Amino acid sequence: MRQKLLFSFVILVLLPLSAISFISYQIFRASLFDNISTSTAEVLRQTGNNIDHYLRQLAELTERPYFDPNALDIMVEARNGRLSPDSDAYLSDFFKRILVPRNDTEGIFLYPMSGSAYFAARNSAHQPDFDPSKTTWYREAVKRKGQIVLTPTHVQEQIGYQPARVFSLTRVINDFSTRQPLGVLTFDFNYTELQKIRDDVALFADGRLGIYTKSGEAVLSGGGDSDEHAAEYLRLPHHKYRLLNDYWMASYTVPYSDWVVLYQVPVHVLNEKLETIKTYIVLIAACGLLLASAFYGWIVVRLTDPLLSLRKMMTRVGAGDFSVQMPQREVRDEIGQITAHFVKVTGRLQETIEATHVLQLKRKQAQLNALRTQINPHFLYNTLESIYMMAIMNEDEETARMIGLLGDFFKKTLRLNADFVTLREEVGNFQVYWELQRVRFARRIEVAVDYPEEYADALIVPLILQPLVENAISHGLKENAGRISILIFPEGRRLCIRVTDSGQELTEAKLLDARNRLNEEKADEPHAAHIGLRNIHERIRLVCGDEYGLEIDRAPEGGLMAKAVLPIKLKEEHDAPDSGRR
Repeated sequence: MRQKLLFSFVILVLLPLSAISFISYQIFRASLFDNISTSTAEVLRQTGNNIDHYLRQLAELTERPYFDPNALDIMVEARNGRLSPDSDAYLSDFFKRILVPRNDTEGIFLYPMSGSAYFAARNSAHQPDFDPSKTTWYREAVKRKGQIVLTPTHVQEQIGYQPARVFSLTRVINDFSTRQPLGVLTFDFNYTELQKIRDDVALFADGRLGIYTKSGEAVLSGGGDSDEHAAEYLRLPHHKYRLLNDYWMASYTVPYSDWVVLYQVPVHVLNEKLETIKTYIVLIAACGLLLASAFYGWIVVRLTDPLLSLRKMMTRVGAGDFSVQMPQREVRDEIGQITAHFVKVTGRLQETIEATHVLQLKRKQAQLNALRTQINPHFLYNTLESIYMMAIMNEDEETARMIGLLGDFFKKTLRLNADFVTLREEVGNFQVYWELQRVRFARRIEVAVDYPEEYADALIVPLILQPLVENAISHGLKENAGRISILIFPEGRRLCIRVTDSGQELTEAKLLDARNRLNEEKADEPHAAHIGLRNIHERIRLVCGDEYGLEIDRAPEGGLMAKAVLPIKLKEEHDAPDSGRR
């Protein structure tokens, strides 16, 4: 077997593993796209963040009037009509102070709500008849009531001489006190800073990086035919990384502006050295496949057939069928030896299970018999004491009557060899018992039995009522007059037999002691307290299951309450052919 496994290891593991290692190296080379995707995604993200940061700085410029009270007051003045020369000069100077230091700013234009225009532009003049209310960016700014409106690449409409291609940020300036709009302020920017951000990115050979709107309009072109590819790429759904028109393309959307930073790399740049590698991959994969296919049949015949046979036997044993035998074609290698040992162990396991099952049945029957016989001496002692007391107090006729009742009771109880009796039989046996006890206690103890007639044929564990009443008398009413109530009632799918007495009030310590004794595994001496209750508890659990048994609590009358809980099992169900299955 070791030689087989070694040979199999060389053919099926070592050689393929060597081939797989070589192929894995080549696949690593072929995973160039994934590596590029990861690195490019980070570059694009950083570039997008730089653009985002730059645009946010530009948006802060549009808030400068809010930080100059004079400029804001003049804008309030302009809303009510044309400005005075001094105000006009101050406002023009205010705009120039913003425009001049920045090379990327082409013009600043303020359009008060009165219709006038104030501006500072680089090498250009404002058209006097220009109406901003007809433009999309103006209407959008008014609609947004103070939020930034970003207008991508366009020609300055308000400039009459050599208008530049710019992108704009526009917002409405509101009065702090009245929240009324004072005018629309727009900044036009060239692409100087955006080009610097793009030029800082390290690109592949022939790689192109451009900035576009989501509709495909170029904000900053990548050059060549990249704008056409970008427009086609952005029209496709779920674009992130894609091969398109012999270009590998990746993008990142700038959160602030929704502009798309798009990177394009010619595929031939990435594939120049991979063609020879592809040929080797195909040849190695074909050789490995042929070798594995030729050797697979031999492995199946020599190794898997005995294992399949052993698996079938194990499946049968797992399903409970222990009658497995050695296959007709005996294999003498290690698998055959394992199979032979498995068959032997299975046979011994079947013998052990059968012996254990018989032992459990005998043990359970012995426990039930012992529990039944445990009651008789205890009751016989009390009954003989009653006969003795009656013989002293009365003449022979009453004594004879008691002896007759006692004989009748023993005839019934000694015949109780079954696990169950009907509720009617149990109550009848108890009534005979109580006729004997009534004489003993001179009618100072009253017993009331109440049970639903529809459950008269329900099956219960025998000899429950007698020891429960005995316990109530012994621990609650032995020296005093009182009442014992027996109430039998259904509770869901359970039948409850509750016995309460009106004896002396049960203290918490006595209640705890009674519960502890009920769950003791064995009594310390033959006549230990509450032995009758323990007897009932153990018999119910043995016959019905651990979820049933006896419960002890304080009775509403002050004495002890003992409640036996059994399953509701009707006589016709017990007599059915499948009643033995649970």
